[in-house]
Amino acid sequence: MMRALRESAAVGLLPDQVPGAGEGRWAMFFGEPAYTMTLPMKLGQSTRASVVIAVGERVSGGWRLRLERFDGDPSPE
Repeated sequence: MMRALRESAAVGLLPDQVPGAGEGRWAMFFGEPAYTMTLPMKLGQSTRASVVIAVGERVSGGWRLRLERFDGDPSPE
């Protein structure tokens, strides 16, 4: 991933990946604590890559893809 980002290529991460012990951070999710990955934040910080949230929505006759640039802190303290 690092090589691809440094070469201005796009990479994707799925949100259902569970980080190993010590590799994530606890954050509130719908009022419940959830152990979440910090990899997107680390990749963005080390490569200055833009973070884009992508949502695929199943609609009649196919799929709709929504993309939105994320400018906030993906994992605030």
